[in-house]
Amino acid sequence: MNHEHNEGQLNRLIFAFTFGIVGCLLLATCELITLMTEDWFSGWVNENSFTNERIIRYGLAFFVALTAIFLAVYYTPKATRFSHAINRAVLWYGVILLLGAIISFLFDCLPEVIAGIVGAGIFIGSIYLMQQRYYTAERVISIRVRRGECPDCGYRLSPEAYFCPDCGHAVGQKCSECKEFAKLTDQHCSHCGKPLSTAS
Repeated sequence: MNHEHNEGQLNRLIFAFTFGIVGCLLLATCELITLMTEDWFSGWVNENSFTNERIIRYGLAFFVALTAIFLAVYYTPKATRFSHAINRAVLWYGVILLLGAIISFLFDCLPEVIAGIVGAGIFIGSIYLMQQRYYTAERVISIRVRRGECPDCGYRLSPEAYFCPDCGHAVGQKCSECKEFAKLTDQHCSHCGKPLSTAS
């Protein structure tokens, strides 16, 4: 019982220290961004403060966050109990930093984000309308047949296939008059000219 009590206390301490590590890393990242924008690269930032400051702020935040998450995930299977606590702290730090950067970016650049989403929606709508107008099911089937593909799944067919080897769709038939091969889409037999009553 005493052992379990000690184990529980140790876990709570590790948890508290993990939060401390995360807080210190976030503080260090904020200070690093401030140093880069106000001191180290202030001349470059002043050339175009709106754009260049955001490049540093969000670029560094996304890069550090994704690196931290990758390293934490990569080293987790190899971790001892001590390094597992460190990995967990680094992972939380990366996730919090990434979410914070994304939320900050959305609020900071909201008009541009909305414009981008609306623009993407317009393009998606245009593609949909073009497909509805020019790529109807009948047109797709016709294109596939001309290419020698299965009209159902687009699999490349051998010249006189009766069934698609990929999806099993019927693609050929025998002419009832001369017994020669004909495609299901053919209206007349190419060998004897007889109308194919089962043509689709």
